[in-house]
Amino acid sequence: MSYLASFRIVFLVTLAFTLAASCGAESVEKPRCEQTVGKRLSLNAFELFEAAEVCALEEKRFQTNLLLLTGQVRAMTDMTVFQPANDDDKDRMGELYGLIYAVYGGLGFDEPYAAKSESDELFRTLLANPIELEASYNPGWSYKSNARMDLYDGVASDQLAVRLWNVQHLAKLLQIPAYFEAHQAMNNITRGQGAIDVNSPVVDEMGRLRAVMSEASEGVEKGPAPIATVAAYEFYFEPTEEDGFRQVASGLNGPEEAQYNLYKSEDDVRTSWVASLLSAEDLGAILADIDFETETLGAMAIGKRSNLSGNIYVTNFDYNSEFGSYSMDIAIGMLPEGCEAEGTEGHPFALSVTSGGEITSSLGRGSNNFPDRCPVP
Repeated sequence: MSYLASFRIVFLVTLAFTLAASCGAESVEKPRCEQTVGKRLSLNAFELFEAAEVCALEEKRFQTNLLLLTGQVRAMTDMTVFQPANDDDKDRMGELYGLIYAVYGGLGFDEPYAAKSESDELFRTLLANPIELEASYNPGWSYKSNARMDLYDGVASDQLAVRLWNVQHLAKLLQIPAYFEAHQAMNNITRGQGAIDVNSPVVDEMGRLRAVMSEASEGVEKGPAPIATVAAYEFYFEPTEEDGFRQVASGLNGPEEAQYNLYKSEDDVRTSWVASLLSAEDLGAILADIDFETETLGAMAIGKRSNLSGNIYVTNFDYNSEFGSYSMDIAIGMLPEGCEAEGTEGHPFALSVTSGGEITSSLGRGSNNFPDRCPVP
């Protein structure tokens, strides 16, 4: 049984018990969908997505979309603020990411957006009642002690703004009759379809429908993406003492070709490509703070990249004493869709320090991009 299936079974049993215990006789009279909608501001993302399924089964499409969008805001906020405490918790948070990616990342049913009165009510509800962070709130995993609770509301507000930016544009399109009709027809064709034969008549019909939607949507602008008020990644990626490493430098002026190196002495650093990237003063300050008897400097450069925000974070740098090996990972900020400003072209690099022994094998490394906030014009 997949983790999705097993999770759903456990959740449904737990949810039924919890709601019955908390609501008493009222739970007998109220449909489960309405009951969970009333509790939505205090539910975590796992619970919200499962509740959205309950509402969908009851054919309550407005409530389904409300719970789905609330769940997306809750999920993205929790994954930003609540960093997993250990590997098991990383797996649990990874399940949530997988749920969004594979199942719950869409915008829900079309009909509530196509009806202006319903879409307006949905947006008003989302804006008027943001998610809550109660003292007993549990995102679904244990998290590190450095969680920035003071920034939670700001991160949630930023996440909601992004969701509304996307869904309000969709609503404008679906409220155009020709667009809605073609959109529904396209959904009927693609629903449950695997690979489509390029010679199939369906291909021509899909092309016709796309042309209809393109013509109908002409002049409907999405507008610039909202600018985040909280630089969430600045604290999300900030290492703690529990992590066992510290980031000491980063920039976009790295070498043209990718480089991955470890250094166990000051002389090795001063004669390396790393020294050419920093001023003498900055390099001296970094080296003065490293005890090469017990610590190792890791340097990672990934070559040329574009659409960069300029923010680069080391997310992991550790030593495996069993194999005498090191591993290092970095996250590179990219500008998301809709920013008015253009991203920068450059050669990202990062330097980090960790405790470790002799270097007996090459540096294991990884890099990934993250959607940074749009810069303020």
